[in-house]
Amino acid sequence: MESLFENLVIYNISDSAEIYSSVGTRRNMIDRKSFGLIFSTDGKINYFHSGNVYSTDRDHFILAPQGSTYYLICETEDVSPVINFDCNLQTDRFFRFDIPDKNTLDDAKTIVKLYLQKNTGWQIQAKALLYKIIGSLFDSISSGYFPPHINACISYIYKNFGDPELDNKEIAESANISQIYLQKEFVKYIGQPPRKFLQKIRINTAEEMLVSKNLSVSDIAQSVGYASVYHFSRAFKNMTGISPLQYRKNSRQKM
Repeated sequence: MESLFENLVIYNISDSAEIYSSVGTRRNMIDRKSFGLIFSTDGKINYFHSGNVYSTDRDHFILAPQGSTYYLICETEDVSPVINFDCNLQTDRFFRFDIPDKNTLDDAKTIVKLYLQKNTGWQIQAKALLYKIIGSLFDSISSGYFPPHINACISYIYKNFGDPELDNKEIAESANISQIYLQKEFVKYIGQPPRKFLQKIRINTAEEMLVSKNLSVSDIAQSVGYASVYHFSRAFKNMTGISPLQYRKNSRQKM
């Protein structure tokens, strides 16, 4: 860890912003142009890279490497301060860090403000704060990315959530673990049972499709793994509070 950053030279802050994400938002990043430190203000976002999952929340942030290709899914509504920078780092790994203290997030937000205002000397001030953030990380690297068997299960769920027959037995077998262990580990690392996680993926995907695609509710229900419109509509309303058609109507009125 120390050897990675001890000779770090930050060339410049190339971009910085606070990015809003609603629940279920999915974004793809292809060949990232620069390194980035990515924070979460109040919510939680999962980043999927090379078969691993890295999460940002109020206690953790990540380093995304230059040249990386990945996607993210917002689990809880969030505003994410993002600091993109050019430097001499040589790594293609994602890193997840514990936030040492409240000042770290405050410093990240200040860098965003400096970038947006671009007053005289802002690059020097912003780089100084970025060095400060990175300097506080030597003892804070987190093993918080999920262990291999959890990553295997999550990847399997995302690849197969459209199968209405997908169950805990099949998910557990994908990682060569028992169903009891699957249940225990999901609650430990994800904070919810695998069936509930699967349902959230299905409903979040349905929300996106209802807004972005002109498909019938029946077609969407089938594509996200529900054998009937009735069961889909019931699950959708239980999670969102409204019917699929009402969700589509409300969302498109806001566009």
